[in-house]
Amino acid sequence: MESKEGNFKQFLGAGTAACIADLITFPLDTGKVWLQIQGESQGPVRVTASAQYRDVLGTILIMVRTESP
Repeated sequence: MESKEGNFKQFLGAGTAACIADLITFPLDTGKVWLQIQGESQGPVRVTASAQYRDVLGTILIMVRTESP
């Protein structure tokens, strides 16, 4: 049986890991959704020259430039 201090450390570690994972995956998921929305709005004929977002990293960089305070 573990002590209360050991349980608290595990709880704190799990919460910290969840926060870090969310900080990393949320921007990636948002970039993916922006790319998907762009693909849907272009219709059946996709023209890559007019695409505003080309890849996930570029999309995230555009998000940072345009959406950050």
